[in-house]
Amino acid sequence: MSSRARRRRPRRALSKSLGLALVASRGGAGSVETEKVEPWLVQHQNVEVNLRSGKDVYMSRFFEMPNMDSAAGITAMTVVRSGEAERYIHHVSLFGCDEGFEPPRLNISFPDKSEHVLGTGCSRKIHTFNVNTLFFKFPEGYMYSLDSKYMKLTVHYKALHVREIVVDSTGVLTEFGRSLKTVQYLELGPKARKMLSIPPGLARYVVESLCPPDDMAAAMGRLSLNEIEVIGARAHMHLAGTAFKAEVLHSNGSSTPFAVHKVYNIDEDQRSRFLKRSIVVSKGDALKVTCVYNTQGRSHRTILGFDINDEMCIGGILMSPRLPSFHACYHMENRRQGEGKCTGINERKPFTVVATTDVRGPDAGEAKAAIFHSKTSACLGKVR
Repeated sequence: MSSRARRRRPRRALSKSLGLALVASRGGAGSVETEKVEPWLVQHQNVEVNLRSGKDVYMSRFFEMPNMDSAAGITAMTVVRSGEAERYIHHVSLFGCDEGFEPPRLNISFPDKSEHVLGTGCSRKIHTFNVNTLFFKFPEGYMYSLDSKYMKLTVHYKALHVREIVVDSTGVLTEFGRSLKTVQYLELGPKARKMLSIPPGLARYVVESLCPPDDMAAAMGRLSLNEIEVIGARAHMHLAGTAFKAEVLHSNGSSTPFAVHKVYNIDEDQRSRFLKRSIVVSKGDALKVTCVYNTQGRSHRTILGFDINDEMCIGGILMSPRLPSFHACYHMENRRQGEGKCTGINERKPFTVVATTDVRGPDAGEAKAAIFHSKTSACLGKVR
C-alpha cells in the first residue's frame, strides 16, 4: 500500500474539511464514486510584516495538502492579495515539500530566509508570481504533480526606504486535475552566496551556469527516458540584471535558445512563459542560463541574496515529464581539474562544454547578440 493510500482519511470527514466533491462516473454495471479536488486556498492570515529595518522580508507558511491520489496535480493558480500590502510585494512563491518532510511549524506565518537554499526539505518550486502576474495556468493537458502532503507559501516584501509594519493576507488559490502529463519546475543557477559575486563599476558582467550532461542523463535515467521536453521558462534577476537567455546545448555542438531577453525588465520578464513549440532535450544534452549585469552605479561587490539590491541568476525551466528528485541543478568551478572544467552536482565528475557551432530555433537571432558573448567556458563567477 502506498504512503498516499495510508494517509487517506474517511471519505466523509475529508470531504467536509477540505471541500472535496464526490462525482459519480457512470459505467455499464453501475456507478463508481471518484474524488474531484475542489480549488484550495493557501494564504497568510493578517500576518504582521516588519519592514522597519529597511530590509526585504520573506514570510512563509506551511500547509497540509488535501489527500489526493498520485494521479492528481495542480493545473492553475491565482494570487489573492490584500490591498494594504500589495504595493510592498515583490513576488509570491508556492513550493512543494519532499516526501517524508515534516514542517517545524504548521499554519503559522514566520520570517523565512530559506527560499533559495537547498536541503530545507521544502524547496521544490511550483510557481513564482511577480508583481504584475496574478494568474497562472499550465497548457491544456499538463499538471504539476505533487510529492508530499505539505506545501509552503512564501511572499517577498520589498522594503526600499520603507519604515513600517504592514498587515497582509496574501494567498494562492490552486486548481487541480487528474491523469494529465506531469510537469517539473527546474531551477538552474547558483544557489549559495559564494557562487555569485559581481564586481562593482562594470557595464557588462556575464555569468553562465549549466545543468551538466551527466546530471541531465542521470535524472532521465531514473525513469528510463531518453528525452524530455522543455515547455516553458522564466528568468529571475534583480535590479542589476540587464539581459538573460536560456538554451539547450546539444551533444553535437548545436544550441537551441529560448527565454531570451536582450533587455531585461524586472517587473515583466520574471513571469513564466510557455514556448510556442516545445524543445526536446536528449541524453547527452545540457541546459544553460546566461545572466548579464550592469554594476556601474555600485561601489561594492554584489552577491547572491534575498534583498532586491542583491542578485540572483535563476532560469526556472518547465519540463515534462516530471523527473523525481530533480528540482534544482547547477555546477561549480573545479580549479583542481584545470581551467575550463567544471563539476556537476550529482555525479561530481568534471566536464567540459562542447563549443556551440550552430544556433537554431526562432530565438536564434536574439540569442546571438553581442551582449551575451563570452570567450571562456561556462563556469560560475568569471569576469567576462
